[in-house]
Amino acid sequence: MEKLFILYDGRAKNGDTDSACVYVTASSEKEAKKDGKDESWQDGVWFEYDCVDGILINKKMRMDLPPNG
Repeated sequence: MEKLFILYDGRAKNGDTDSACVYVTASSEKEAKKDGKDESWQDGVWFEYDCVDGILINKKMRMDLPPNG
């Protein structure tokens, strides 16, 4: 099972990713940590997904990743 990390704008902090813009994606936690340190994403929040057969499932907010953590 693959992972996908998506950094959304601040509108996703309430858990609603449908109305938020995607800043960047990452294929690993290490990549997400590196990309999250970019000062352009200060209001962003990461979500982690499992990717199964091209479908994203098990959405989890990751406030421990930068820019928040």
